[in-house]
Amino acid sequence: MKIKLILLTLVVLALAIGIPYTLPSVSSINILAAVASAVVAVVGISIIIKPIDELKQLAGEIKKGNLNIKSSLGQSHELGVVAEQLDNTAMLLMNKIEDQKTFNQRIEEQRRELESTTEEIHYINKQITASINYAERIQRSMLPDQKMLKGIFKESFIIYKPKDVVSGDFYWFERINRAGKEFMVVAAADCTGHGVPGAIMSMMGNNLLTNIVYYQNYLDPNKILARMDQEIKYELKQGENPEDSKDGMEMALCVIDLDTNELDYAGGGIPLYIMRDGELITYKPDKVMLGGMVGQSEDDNALNVHHIQLQKNDKIYLCSDGFQDQFGGPQDKKFMAKRLRELFKEIHGESMEEQNTMITERFQDWKKDTDQTDDVMVLGFRI
Repeated sequence: MKIKLILLTLVVLALAIGIPYTLPSVSSINILAAVASAVVAVVGISIIIKPIDELKQLAGEIKKGNLNIKSSLGQSHELGVVAEQLDNTAMLLMNKIEDQKTFNQRIEEQRRELESTTEEIHYINKQITASINYAERIQRSMLPDQKMLKGIFKESFIIYKPKDVVSGDFYWFERINRAGKEFMVVAAADCTGHGVPGAIMSMMGNNLLTNIVYYQNYLDPNKILARMDQEIKYELKQGENPEDSKDGMEMALCVIDLDTNELDYAGGGIPLYIMRDGELITYKPDKVMLGGMVGQSEDDNALNVHHIQLQKNDKIYLCSDGFQDQFGGPQDKKFMAKRLRELFKEIHGESMEEQNTMITERFQDWKKDTDQTDDVMVLGFRI
């Protein structure tokens, strides 16, 4: 209807300006209206549909990832603003993608660096672990063979549980012949530290004992320990300077006359336990550390020596403080020396082999999932 009015208006304008025109019939007007509609449709396609199609194509290219595109529509066009927004969006996306690529490259570089560092750490850890395992074999090879102890004391045991692979605890024994008499020297030691530092100290202590007893012919436990103190200070260059190393070791030393069953004991920090007829006898050590004794020489009788006449079936125990210092139990507390003494009383009627098993099980039951606190060493034998 609007188109017919438009055509009539055109006719009137044509007559007004003098253009000859004959009024058409109604059917002619309908034809003209159809033609006008077609003209309007073409104009509509040109003015509206084509820009929309261009926007559609623009959006399609953005969807495909082609962001290097520009619209031909100017801002004067009604849809030009929309086209400009699409252009800006494409540019923003392109910048974001470039930033993401840069970020991804940095992440990839960091990942490669991390992989390289991880491989290097694994390699170093493998080398360190191999070295420590080898050190453990060397340390164990330097410890005396338990067969020697069993050769003298048939019923005997040694519990040796390093906190780490290598240990700062060590045991030492040697059969000595002097002037036709046979002696058994037995020592248990706990060095400062554990792991590799403790192991180095223990190997040094092992060598010093061998040299002092076997080659320097010392047999008095007091003099042996005093000599050990001097040798440790010398080896570690420990003097009177407060900044000097304070490393050293606690040690219990027993010299047993195998002919008379007389035992001489001296200790720095480690006691001697003897179970006799159901009673536990404790011989307390001096509160000193070898390598930390001040102002004494081997001639000063710095340590107390206990002279003990052993009896048949006496059971002897020497141990470091690793067991009694172990945390665990229902309240996660230390086992303590009192419980350890009670344990010796509890199991005294069993064979030494069975005692070995019971002490080991009690330690594990107390510790459970708690980390081992320190190196553990318990040595026992029956006369």
